[in-house]
Amino acid sequence: MNTKETLWFVGKCLSLSAHSERAEEIKKTIDSGNIDWHAVVYQSSNQLVLPAFYLNLKHNQLLEFLPEDLVIHLEEITNQNRERNRKIMLQTEQLTEILHQHGLNPVLLKGTAHLFDGLYVDIAERMLSDIDILLEKEDAKKAFQILMENGYSRLTKYGEAFFDEHRHFVSLIKEGEVAAVEIHHRMLEGKYDKKFNWQTVRANLIKLPQTEAYVLSDSDLILHNIMNVQMNDSAKAMHKTTMRQSYDLMLLSKRQNPLEVSKLFGSFFEDLNAYIALSADLLDYPKGLVFEEKKSVRRYIRRIHLIWTFPGTVNFFAKSYFLFFRFYRYVSQFLLFFISASVRRRIVKSLSDPMYYGQHWSMYKKWFS
Repeated sequence: MNTKETLWFVGKCLSLSAHSERAEEIKKTIDSGNIDWHAVVYQSSNQLVLPAFYLNLKHNQLLEFLPEDLVIHLEEITNQNRERNRKIMLQTEQLTEILHQHGLNPVLLKGTAHLFDGLYVDIAERMLSDIDILLEKEDAKKAFQILMENGYSRLTKYGEAFFDEHRHFVSLIKEGEVAAVEIHHRMLEGKYDKKFNWQTVRANLIKLPQTEAYVLSDSDLILHNIMNVQMNDSAKAMHKTTMRQSYDLMLLSKRQNPLEVSKLFGSFFEDLNAYIALSADLLDYPKGLVFEEKKSVRRYIRRIHLIWTFPGTVNFFAKSYFLFFRFYRYVSQFLLFFISASVRRRIVKSLSDPMYYGQHWSMYKKWFS
């Protein structure tokens, strides 16, 4: 099996959450003896969907057709992830209670939100690294200080300039807790923040019954799922494959149509539609992931397939995009320095913060070390 065939097989297994009738077809594929289980485990792990892969096979009585030692391995990882997620949920409940005592009620984002809002049949399905919460900017600053006063500390020592430039504070960690905490004041970077932000989502927030926190509405969960990948993580520009988020989108599509939600975003629709199309391709076109057929979408999918066939090319695309973006950023900020007082203040503030230089240099080390 090559990379493309492996990803499609994993995706078809994940699609069982929406199409249990595919179990017989998957059984025949397994019985053929053509499955490279080492490749399947590698890609599932790399895409952070290994527990979801295991649980979909389990729920559809397909584990008996897998090698016994593989089933034991998958079960152990899934059990560990379930226990970790239980601890993350408890940690989330505790920190939201602390914030609530100070008059702050955060919005849970991404995987943290999905653990609480019932998206998964089993909380072990989702692998996540940190707890993401959203607050209005001034409240986010207060929340950061409150958690610092309650045993949390900075994961890195970057200063306030980091917060001004990025959509969230530096991560907070606490001894004895399993997850870092990221406090967001924006969900998206740059121009995209003007269309999708605290003000646009606050009226439709949903209060969680089990904790002093909120989650986004289903339509906003869909938008954030797509735009976080496409805009914040530059998935389209860097030709990334993000199966974990695509799986979440498929589950969200049971609640609301992603295409109809995406049509509300006019000039951003091309990127949103492309992501839905790639997610559909990854997951063997589940019925909920409908997209508009366009030449640009077909070209995009072909490029992704080429990268799956020749995986090394993704590093070239990613590094090229990073360098292009940094050059664009330097030039645009230099010009804005002379015409925008707010940009001028921000740049002076950043350059006056010694921690800013370490944070800035770390971006290059991440890509080229």
